[in-house]
Amino acid sequence: MSSSTDNKSVPPPGPEEPQANKIKEAGGLIPYLRSMVQTYGSTFSFSNESTHYYCTLDPNIIKKTLKMGSRPIPLFDFLIPLLGKDNAQVWDGARAKKGRGLFRKAYSHDSVKHHFKNMEAIIVEMVKEWEKKVKAGEKEIAAQQDLLHVAIKISLILVGITDFNWNIDEFINSYDLALDYTFDSQFGLLGKEKEEEMKEAVSRVRQIIYEKAQAAKAPEDVNTITKLLLQDDPNTGEPFTKAAYIGHVVGHTLAAYHTSAIATLWTLLFLDENPKWQDKLREEILAVEEPTYDVLKNLPTMSMILKESLRLKTPGPFAARLFEEDLECEGYCFKKGSALLYPLSLIHEDKEKWKEPKKFDPTRFEKRPPPNTYLPFGVGARMCYGETAAWAEMRLLLFHILKRFVVKHEGKQVESVERFVQMPKEPVSLHLKLVE
Repeated sequence: MSSSTDNKSVPPPGPEEPQANKIKEAGGLIPYLRSMVQTYGSTFSFSNESTHYYCTLDPNIIKKTLKMGSRPIPLFDFLIPLLGKDNAQVWDGARAKKGRGLFRKAYSHDSVKHHFKNMEAIIVEMVKEWEKKVKAGEKEIAAQQDLLHVAIKISLILVGITDFNWNIDEFINSYDLALDYTFDSQFGLLGKEKEEEMKEAVSRVRQIIYEKAQAAKAPEDVNTITKLLLQDDPNTGEPFTKAAYIGHVVGHTLAAYHTSAIATLWTLLFLDENPKWQDKLREEILAVEEPTYDVLKNLPTMSMILKESLRLKTPGPFAARLFEEDLECEGYCFKKGSALLYPLSLIHEDKEKWKEPKKFDPTRFEKRPPPNTYLPFGVGARMCYGETAAWAEMRLLLFHILKRFVVKHEGKQVESVERFVQMPKEPVSLHLKLVE
């Protein structure tokens, strides 16, 4: 560790103007950070409104900050209308640690194994519908729409809502509208009319979620979010308030919604561009007699392909922490009260760590990457605790889709845009051919 007198300044030097407009002009935070990396290297700083940010790709700095658990609250303020003012995204490190101790039980290996057959049944139902459409001569399948429809059902199952005898399409439409407007609100992109539409959509989503969660019967043999919320709040020792209850159920549904479905979609697109890998994975799949949780977990080709897809299209593009004290590391002094951004997408395309980083090459994962260079589910104290469920969902989707279909995408190359996850700019349809 360097002494404070030897510390380097984090570039760029000198006072800065708030960068909100430049972030908008760049097309979002990650494109802006990419331009900063190109100019200043792997560690730099910038200001935005009331917060000063450091940003790093350096695995040594990442290692040194793994235990930091608090987040810069202004970065997550835009979620307040959807999740409530005191939502888990803005909890400090101590509160988050207690909350994680409770909620991660809903995503344990045992819990996911318990839900595995129900997850599979939803996916198989979608695949059978696709098969009917292909046999009827339909040339294009609205894959993105259908995958998201499956994902919302699976996320609700993990939360504890298993009754789908209601207008789930209306809920999805309201949820998508609420998410889009909530995301855009952080950049000041909503006019008065859209603000009113956002409030209405958010209100509908929160009301539906509350009603369905309250009606859900708590299972005796597995933990779900709704069941865990019947316990006392670990931070107060008192029952969860109604506002906290709704915020947690909505938040957990959100976290599991776009991520796995869109990650699977990107994987299918990569397999279209790399047909040899699609053939190799299908060969592995067709050799499976029964796709149990443990069997799918141990398919090496599937694991390598998914890991490489998550590297190239990381679902959550960044993570953020708050310095609660000064920290000297790698010759820099990071100041208390400042924030640290881990741009996960950029870490995964760092030429110093990944050879030909833009290339789809699953063989990279024949061995484990160096520590703190591969972070598809976040980092350290606030790492995604739904990772186990996400892996199970993605594996099930790939298994059943590629067992029945050869997947192709025709038309122009799919562009991505920064939303809650890296989304295709336009909804994606796929051309499917039945496996002979």
